[in-house]
Amino acid sequence: SYKGPVASTVGAQVRLLDANKLPLIRYVAPEYPPAAAAARIQDRVPLELELAPSGKVVDVIVLGGDEALRASAVAAARQWEFKPGSQRFQQMTLDFFLQCP
Repeated sequence: SYKGPVASTVGAQVRLLDANKLPLIRYVAPEYPPAAAAARIQDRVPLELELAPSGKVVDVIVLGGDEALRASAVAAARQWEFKPGSQRFQQMTLDFFLQCP
């Protein structure tokens, strides 16, 4: 595996692992925190979301993952919107990973 430095966040990716199962109508990708990328921190950040009947996210609970990635995951999740009438609680996992040269 690659052990060298990460020069920039180019190549850093974040993906929502269970997007194909969710009735998302608006998805905002989280930003990979520059300090986490520089430190080569990769992790999954599982979230539990509480939704309003309108589909807007009203609460985000972090269920795990590296502290350096959590704030970015929460900030993005608060901007998501689901199909109105979706289940009141959704669980999902964001996968933060780097593609090193």
